[in-house]
Amino acid sequence: MLHCQADGYPVPSITWRKAVGTHPGEYKEFLYEPNVNFYRNGSLEFLHISKDSEGYYLCEAKNEVGTGVSKVIFLKVNAPAYFPQKVKQMQVQKGEQAHVQCTALGDTPIEIMWKVGGKRIGGDVDQRYTIREQLLDDGMVSELAISRTYRHDTGVLSCYASNAYGQDEMVIQLIVQEVPEMPKNIRVNDQQSRSLQLSWTQPYAGNSAITNYIIQYKLVSDVWQAQPLKLTVPGTQTTATVQNLNPACSYHLRIMAENRLGLSDPSEVIQVTTQEEVPSGAPTDIRAEARSSTELFVSWEPPEREFWNGNLLGYYVGYQEQSSLTTVSSSPSTTTHNYNFKTVEVGAQYGGEVLLQGLAKYTTYSIMVQAYNSRGAGPSSEHITARTQEDVPSLPPENVQCSALTSQSLQVSWEPPPLEGRNGVVVGYKVSHQPAEEWYEKDEQETKVTTSLKTTIPSLRKYTNYSISVLAFTSVGDGVRSPPTVCCTEEDVPSAPADIKAVISSANIILVSWLPPLHPNGQITAHTFYMGIIEDGKEDGTHKRILGPQSEVYETLRLQEGATYQFWVTASTKVGEGAGTRVVTITSSNKGN
Repeated sequence: MLHCQADGYPVPSITWRKAVGTHPGEYKEFLYEPNVNFYRNGSLEFLHISKDSEGYYLCEAKNEVGTGVSKVIFLKVNAPAYFPQKVKQMQVQKGEQAHVQCTALGDTPIEIMWKVGGKRIGGDVDQRYTIREQLLDDGMVSELAISRTYRHDTGVLSCYASNAYGQDEMVIQLIVQEVPEMPKNIRVNDQQSRSLQLSWTQPYAGNSAITNYIIQYKLVSDVWQAQPLKLTVPGTQTTATVQNLNPACSYHLRIMAENRLGLSDPSEVIQVTTQEEVPSGAPTDIRAEARSSTELFVSWEPPEREFWNGNLLGYYVGYQEQSSLTTVSSSPSTTTHNYNFKTVEVGAQYGGEVLLQGLAKYTTYSIMVQAYNSRGAGPSSEHITARTQEDVPSLPPENVQCSALTSQSLQVSWEPPPLEGRNGVVVGYKVSHQPAEEWYEKDEQETKVTTSLKTTIPSLRKYTNYSISVLAFTSVGDGVRSPPTVCCTEEDVPSAPADIKAVISSANIILVSWLPPLHPNGQITAHTFYMGIIEDGKEDGTHKRILGPQSEVYETLRLQEGATYQFWVTASTKVGEGAGTRVVTITSSNKGN
């Protein structure tokens, strides 16, 4: 409070002015501030005194009488030591120097003291510490230097300032920053064929927020490159999924943490093997060759190694008959309908071979091969075709028919064996025939070879049943004969009766007998009996009589005692009359022959 009173009449008015600078002489109007109250009695009250308020003040009292009076008052403000900034934070990189300052204002002399962890800092505490001070017009600045910072320097530094009028404290948060430590406790949470999910524990961040985690990975068989494969995830994550891996492959993985100062050391390396996956490639170089009419030998090479996707356990060999209406594509296909499959274990060189048995003869097969592992079968190989070897036909010709052309020839026709029974290319047919009657010898069988589907058999016996069979043959040999078909040649005129005899059985009766024809050549329909009479060297004509088919004897009267009688007989079929027997004669001097 500054007081300034003056007496006079009229009552003088009081005004205040403040010196410009720190010395009296030049004054300026005093601008009343919010923290200054001016009373009517002339007193000035400073509500909040500060060093800025210190100086020379001129109090003038005037009324309208005279020049007035004035008085100079020096206001001295005693300032305690204080810090304009109470708290601050300072960051420094580990290993570098740190220079920490605190500036105290107030009346000098001011004493400044540093403490860390409750202990006063001096040269005897740590040789790395040095303190330098400098006076200011309105206070003092003190600087604490740390020659080389370590992690444990991170903490609170206290700066204490004091003078005759008071004391103050300033707190400085010193943060020593460094690259993070390496991540720890790396675990594999999920293991797939082409991806791995990892988790880890967040490491010490080095007093600087972790911005990224870098997951580096490589195949176990490779060496770490300067720029290995990597996956970067934000520093807020402690899980990541590494993708685009290969199935059934062993990988090395390591993780590094990164902040604004740089990268941590790599973590410990973990080794993980991805799960298997069905093979993505097909076996190659598929080969097949016929070993017999019912066997095919198939061999192949394994898929390219990169397509195994695991350990090959074996192969599925698919095969099916190729219909003449089916077109087999040579390109790989996943269609395996109607295929028969045979399982084959992996061979010594990872390829394989198999002998397919029990196949249809002379048949084209479509063949494909699939590799499989613990996860299943991969794509099928290109489809190849192979045909089993020829064999003799296993089925006879069909629809064997025959008909008589003449009494000594037959026509035989047939159809080829069914396709499934040909077992190759039919190059011809063999038509065998022999008389069907049981009294004929078996070695009478004759065979005719032809390439057509019908043939004529000549030079046969008349009106004879023949047993006929047909077989087809290939280049390998003869096939199965057809069941016998019986045909009969047509009828013809018979041969002459086998023999004839005439005797005089009584005085006027002649008995003529004969034997049946050796070759009837048909059904005997009648016998014709012929009789010629010669008397006195003259022929008296020929007489004939038609007798029944069963007749073998005939009696005739001897009417003329001295005449010569001649007899002969023929047999007839529906075709006509055959040749006659020899002529027998009865004369008056004999009894016949």
